[in-house]
Amino acid sequence: MSVVQNGPEENWAIFMLGGMTRSFFHLIFLFVLLISMGGLPVSLACIPGVLPAQAVQGQISSFLRIRVARRFIRSLMISSLRQKNNMRWKKMNNVCCYVFCTVAAFSSSINICKADQLPDVFNNSAKERVVLSTQPYFTRPQSAIAELIALYEENGKTNHLCTVGYRWDDGHIMAFAHWQEAKMLALWEGSTDEDRPDTSLALSRRHWVFGKDTVKTAAEINGSTYLVTDKYWQEITDDCEKNGEHYTVAPFALNSSE
Repeated sequence: MSVVQNGPEENWAIFMLGGMTRSFFHLIFLFVLLISMGGLPVSLACIPGVLPAQAVQGQISSFLRIRVARRFIRSLMISSLRQKNNMRWKKMNNVCCYVFCTVAAFSSSINICKADQLPDVFNNSAKERVVLSTQPYFTRPQSAIAELIALYEENGKTNHLCTVGYRWDDGHIMAFAHWQEAKMLALWEGSTDEDRPDTSLALSRRHWVFGKDTVKTAAEINGSTYLVTDKYWQEITDDCEKNGEHYTVAPFALNSSE
């Protein structure tokens, strides 16, 4: 049986092709890690309109990214050992790759934790963030928002609102709507009546307007059952704008019966 041996030129071509293939995958891994460092959500659960990844999902994603980074580092080490003869260069290259990829992996983990962190004003009492439009009692957000806008007679212009909800360990949900133009944070208790307009936002017990129904410190609340701190208002509205569901309401006419 005869064996065909490749010549030097063929061996070099095969070596270069393998090197380019490895480099391609290195670039892909590097691109993913750089995106992660920028805080771009990688989990499919983070796409708009879907519940952002919670703490457990974040930890899993972080763990997987660290594993990917380690594999990436090992691959770079092997590639450098095969393609370089200078020992000092190899050591420096491997150390730099290790440091960079480790920082990238842990930065990604920190970004995920920040993205999933609930407002501090809940003192860790809330369990998770929920998508309100998928929950009972909150399935008609457009109707509830329109009734709120109509109550304040701001229907003649375009308005922007977002909604966000939080679930506690006992299962109950606390929901809010942030109305940008009115600088209002409304408590939303939901509605079960499908046959009538959803007035649960308009008739809410709490319509906190920033600067009017908010105070600087908790001491200034002074026993009030209505006032909230600026921090409470700001943290929930910020979280709503970042992680909630967003609605743009175009000008609309009121019903003649209203």
